Amino acid sequence: MIIRTNDACCLSNDKTRKVSNYSCDHKMWLASILFFVLVLISCSRDASHGFDQSSLQRAVANKEAFDLAKFTSFPWDAMYVFPPYTPETDIKAEVGSAVPFPHSDSGAYCLLVFVAQGKALASVEVARNIADFSGVYRKEGYKVAEVKFVVEEDATGWKKVRRK
Repeated sequence: MIIRTNDACCLSNDKTRKVSNYSCDHKMWLASILFFVLVLISCSRDASHGFDQSSLQRAVANKEAFDLAKFTSFPWDAMYVFPPYTPETDIKAEVGSAVPFPHSDSGAYCLLVFVAQGKALASVEVARNIADFSGVYRKEGYKVAEVKFVVEEDATGWKKVRRK
């Protein structure tokens, strides 16, 4: 039987003998590393929350009309677009729950929030230099059938998203 004490691991049978601190510390160190790796994997596994940003980027780069509903792997009934500098309090007022917008203080990102039955399921920050959704903000959001968009490229190469 192995017994863990504050200062060492001990083996116990007829006689109790002390096992080196090294083997116990080594096991703890290994367990800590394994835990850290598992945390990293779980945090980085699906940062997109089921939204296929690469398909969006491809459609925008090819200047194709697109349906955002085809870029999600989860059911939802409303989608909201928030332009840069939208305070989280405004997002909460429209969506009904708190949704973080880490780059809200930057003009470089828009936030897409997908909602089902009044609950925010996923949010995705989209860089405006990839696809500028800031022109399609609508207070009431969009239903699934309304998320068809086109891309218009201006003279500077800026790709603005517009409703189809």
